[in-house]
Amino acid sequence: MKFFGGIHERAHKYFLMTVKMFQLKSTKESDFEYHSEEANDSTWRFKFLINRNFISRVYKLSVSYEISESSDNSSPETISWNFLKKEWQPKGQSTSYCQLLNQHKQLKKIVQAVDYESIEIGQVGGKYQITMVPIPGSYVFILLPPLQYFVKMKNEEMIKIKELAYKVQETIIDYQKKTAG
Repeated sequence: MKFFGGIHERAHKYFLMTVKMFQLKSTKESDFEYHSEEANDSTWRFKFLINRNFISRVYKLSVSYEISESSDNSSPETISWNFLKKEWQPKGQSTSYCQLLNQHKQLKKIVQAVDYESIEIGQVGGKYQITMVPIPGSYVFILLPPLQYFVKMKNEEMIKIKELAYKVQETIIDYQKKTAG
């Protein structure tokens, strides 16, 4: 039996408990990955990012929402949330989406309602994807001193994570419609 086997099983239990809060129907599932497609061809992806160390394991929840339609043919771009400046910033040259999202005050309030390690919006395979790594939903195990802690996600935090994904989708699609027409 592996030394961290019991820890791995406990982390899996916490992962499933957190994913079930989102009340999504699974289309694909593995140990620490969960995919769910919505009726509008958008996809939710959940996974535990595992940071391994000799005396510790940190299982960080990663939540991705892939937006089904992207009529934008521009070059791929990545935008991330800057927690110090409380604004979206491009990784590279400035983009119109970055400016658009920074003007959206309601979106900024939604972002600040949950503690995140990171939030990024990028293009993956011609689709936009928002990837969030919230602090809630994470599990930490330390061997010395012996410590294990699960940061349980509250229902309000789950609602805000979904709201953030849907609001980004709505904002991007509205912008694409305005610039296309």
